[in-house]
Amino acid sequence: MGKIKHKDITFVVQGAIDKINTPKCISFIRKYFKNSKIILSTWEFSDVTGLDFDELVLNKDPGGFKFSDKFYDNTNRQIVSSLNGLKHVKTLYAIKIRSDIALLSNKFIKYFDKFNKRNNSYKLYEKRILTYIFPCKFKHLDETTPFHIGDWIYFGLSTDLIKMFDIPLIKKEDCAFYDGFPESVPKRFYQNPQKYFPEQYLCYKSLEKEFGNIGFNHRFCNTNEIVDISEKFIANNYVILSHFQMPIYFLKKNRSEYCGLDYEYFKNSINFFDWLNLYKKYCDSDFKYPIIKRKIYLIINRIIYKNKNCKQIIEKYCKRRYE
Repeated sequence: MGKIKHKDITFVVQGAIDKINTPKCISFIRKYFKNSKIILSTWEFSDVTGLDFDELVLNKDPGGFKFSDKFYDNTNRQIVSSLNGLKHVKTLYAIKIRSDIALLSNKFIKYFDKFNKRNNSYKLYEKRILTYIFPCKFKHLDETTPFHIGDWIYFGLSTDLIKMFDIPLIKKEDCAFYDGFPESVPKRFYQNPQKYFPEQYLCYKSLEKEFGNIGFNHRFCNTNEIVDISEKFIANNYVILSHFQMPIYFLKKNRSEYCGLDYEYFKNSINFFDWLNLYKKYCDSDFKYPIIKRKIYLIINRIIYKNKNCKQIIEKYCKRRYE
């Protein structure tokens, strides 16, 4: 595949408008993708005064489901704003990004279609979709969480991203799923009664629509068979990029782990080298795994960024540069 031209990429900036962070999100897109179109997909009656977009999509807010004193399930908001924005894309490629994310490079697009070996039995999308390490997870609270693909940013064919988000909206009862199983659920899960994490719901429901029900009945349904299917599906349909491949900054929270640089925070996440291992295992047995590069990556994360002084320096630098 030849080099992807920026004019062939459309950004869908989705979600609520933050008067401080959304303008920054858009300004970084303009900086690194000067010739790309920006579609802003947000809610009816939002104040978009002064925002630098090319096309505006106003959606009726489906609302969120409150499941604790602090947290809402906003899965339906993401589905509605992303899908409706993507339906307006006319270019071959699209990037779906949250309205409070700063994208700090355009170099990541070189990973698109770089790994082209696939198992057609687990192929859902025409081309693999690129996504970011956070919040892709192997585990949550020591429990394996299948189909947990990050949902902050996606890059791929426009038709593939539409296919990903063209799924049913989550039901209210699924946001209180674990409330009905008080004896069988460990107390540490009580704070979050969701049937699926939002990231799992997006990933799994797109699979289910194509391949049918495989028995993944709740977020900690982690039998060997389910985990095996999850790994094969992720290996064949996504590329998970770490911060060094896809540098982003979460404008909503100024903490070093959201810069992708904190080993303790990311050790249960699926990083780029973990994904390469899945690729070799399920797609291309002849692939030469970069062992040395992986060791260097782990050393950086374990030694340098576990140092509190380094973390504080990173946080101050990011705050000064990006906020």
